[in-house]
Amino acid sequence: FQAEDGIRDCLLSRGLGDVYKRQDYEFALRTAIRDEDYEEAARLRDLIDSISRDAARAVQDANEGFYRAFRDASVSAMRAVWAEGAHVQCLHPGSAVVSGARDVMESWEIIFASMPDGGADVQCADVRVHAGDGWGFATCVERVSGGASLAATNVFERQLDGSWRMVLHQAHGVMSLGAAPTKVDW
Repeated sequence: FQAEDGIRDCLLSRGLGDVYKRQDYEFALRTAIRDEDYEEAARLRDLIDSISRDAARAVQDANEGFYRAFRDASVSAMRAVWAEGAHVQCLHPGSAVVSGARDVMESWEIIFASMPDGGADVQCADVRVHAGDGWGFATCVERVSGGASLAATNVFERQLDGSWRMVLHQAHGVMSLGAAPTKVDW
């Protein structure tokens, strides 16, 4: 890919060009502070904050889309959540890593086929989102019907079209100290 020339306004752009623009804005911010141009520094600080908030909100929305597809057991909705490529990976509880977009989607088809009609009751608690230039992740506790709790990490990357897609989902069972592990029954 090619760096953008900076002509477009950053607030209108949400593609990979923001990576370069943010670096430019951070450099300009340091320069404004050094030159004691505090009005310009404040403007640049607010612009950088806006870029970060927008990325975190987009990751939160993408994460919610993942769990909506999961609850609905919708293969098409799940496919829309995931990125394409060999770098895409998924670690389902108790299984080895599944690599590559095609194999990841096949793993979800198998899981959805084992679920009752209408999907599963999967709720998230303690959702925490962090995002940067073109990447972001969400961590949460998945509460699955039947009482199982799973700790999950979901990693997203911004695509060339500006959309945020999942590149990694990892979930594993958690238990309280002294409690026996729980089995996930759909």
